[in-house]
Amino acid sequence: MEKKEKEKLNMKVQWTKFAIVIILYLLFLVWLKSWLGLIVVPFIYDIYITKKIRWQWWKDAEGPVKFIMSWIDALVFALVAVYFINLFFFQNYVIPSSSLEKSLLTGDYLFVSKMSYGPRIPETPLTLPLTQHTLPIFECKSYIEWPHWDYRRAKGFGKVKLNDIVVFNYPAGDTLCAAPQYQAHDFYQLCYQLGYQIYPQRPNPDSLSAMQRRMYFDFIYQAGRQEVERNQAEYGEIITRPADRRENYVKRCVGLPGPANQKPHCLSRRQSQQRARQCAVCLQSEAQAKPARRTHGRLRYYHGRPHVAQYGRIYAFDKTRRQHTCQEKRSGGEHQNI
Repeated sequence: MEKKEKEKLNMKVQWTKFAIVIILYLLFLVWLKSWLGLIVVPFIYDIYITKKIRWQWWKDAEGPVKFIMSWIDALVFALVAVYFINLFFFQNYVIPSSSLEKSLLTGDYLFVSKMSYGPRIPETPLTLPLTQHTLPIFECKSYIEWPHWDYRRAKGFGKVKLNDIVVFNYPAGDTLCAAPQYQAHDFYQLCYQLGYQIYPQRPNPDSLSAMQRRMYFDFIYQAGRQEVERNQAEYGEIITRPADRRENYVKRCVGLPGPANQKPHCLSRRQSQQRARQCAVCLQSEAQAKPARRTHGRLRYYHGRPHVAQYGRIYAFDKTRRQHTCQEKRSGGEHQNI
């Protein structure tokens, strides 16, 4: 900038602007606990005080250069602003599943505040704004894995409470198949399914010890994974994603860590099963309908008759009305098995 233009500036106003901006920026760094951002302070000082760097040199140009650079300047500023706003303050999301249909529908757009629970410091900061993990049209990664920072989260203005609707990254999305038709599948579940198909004759896991059961499931998983690696033409390459690049899921918080679940009057699994069977036998002698059918160990009704479940829930029968009720103990909205 020429000296004449510098003389037109009111330095008191410039110093005031610089002081306000630098104080807000330092408070932002304290909140994030990241002092790497101090390298930006000299550039802020140059913008308001020294003006050694001609940030808008293209304004003095003529012809198409000025027109093109004006659009590039506006686009770059918008993308950088959106990147930092979505990263630390708030972001829009789309509901991908139907688990919240009583409150929210699939495809609804959410305006999510990241300051409520604290924004997460990006693990892969070099990414294209407005993308999660894949670049449209080109179908390639929209981020660079270097540098890769450790997982860390800034302090939020609140804590997660029961029944809060939260957005999180899908835990099993760290590994997946590169083929587009298999990217939405759970990779670990896919490996287990393939392993079960390879070894149809398998021992009953309930008859194995804890160590043998662990080895059994590891063997099935490795067999399915090797099948995926052999058939790369169908499944594609096995790829991994960092935590901040996994798929976003929207769910309701139904349980929190910390408080212990107390069930003073609950029966053990064997006792609850025995009592349920005894009650079912008593009802069977008096009922006129067909007997209940056992279906996958869950509670089923067949012509008004209750089926005896296998998962150790508490069952109580009203002797006067001969009705079957299932008392499911809940803690924070989650089912508890006995």
